[in-house]
Amino acid sequence: MFDPLRPFLPKVLFFICLCGYGCCLPYLGLYFSVHLGLDAKEIGFLSSLIPLVSTLAAPFWTMMADGKNWHKAIILTTLVFNVLTLLLFIFIPHIDIDDE
Repeated sequence: MFDPLRPFLPKVLFFICLCGYGCCLPYLGLYFSVHLGLDAKEIGFLSSLIPLVSTLAAPFWTMMADGKNWHKAIILTTLVFNVLTLLLFIFIPHIDIDDE
């Protein structure tokens, strides 16, 4: 039996993951500053890596998806790596910064 919603499941999961990522991303600079003690230049450099990597990787993954017809596999793989990347923040050690 054909389920008409089945083709939309990976897209919905990807959308939910990106919504969660979008909620966390604005606070990433604050996290780098308060918990890791980074200065403004270091935070700016780390924040610039996200759009840079996205700009370089998007054409590659688009060619792979279109050329091999791997759209579903690439979306699910991206979803898994997004979740794993966000879970890695748990293992970053907390650095206490004195206010003196």
